[in-house]
Amino acid sequence: YDAADEDYRGALALSREHGLPGSAVTACVGLGAVCLERGDLTAAAQWLGEAERLSAEASDERGAAQTHYIWGLWYETEKDWDGALRAYGLAVERWRSLGARAEAIEATAGVMRVLLAQGQGVAAYTLAEDVLAHLSEHGPARLDEPLRLYWTIYRTLHFMRQADAARQLLDMAYLLLQRQAEDLTPQQQHRFLAEVSINRAITAAWQQAQQSGG
Repeated sequence: YDAADEDYRGALALSREHGLPGSAVTACVGLGAVCLERGDLTAAAQWLGEAERLSAEASDERGAAQTHYIWGLWYETEKDWDGALRAYGLAVERWRSLGARAEAIEATAGVMRVLLAQGQGVAAYTLAEDVLAHLSEHGPARLDEPLRLYWTIYRTLHFMRQADAARQLLDMAYLLLQRQAEDLTPQQQHRFLAEVSINRAITAAWQQAQQSGG
């Protein structure tokens, strides 16, 4: 997170120096995401507010969509389900208008997580078809956060008692997690596997499935 924070701050400084508002929005969104992962919701909200302001000034639809998505994660962390649904819904709408299918799929997964959190597993499942179709066609290659998306689909299938399909998604998520970790140093691997909440959840669920034999 320290390295990411430094990189985004450097990118923000350069974008301001060279008058690149789109790049400034992306940097602010990145800083907001880093703060969110660190648990600093106040700082995250400040950076996302700045990204929102800059994207509006520059009429940057892509930047606005990025900002809405991270706001969705912010509201989700706060368990503000109405706010999360609104933010994710705006992200889906904007990404679709831009023809950015992969990004729209990730935002759709955000809607699914909120529905699951509200006990609306059937409603979440109705959105799973498009997400699964995208994974079947493209795999994780075009996704910014494939592990978060895999975990969302796994939880949805698990809720619907589709044990075989859920286990298949969990195996795919765990395999991808291991592939992402294999080029890291031992210290980096520990942080990646133990300190990132989604990665911890995938590992724990996979180990439990291995122990139970299903």
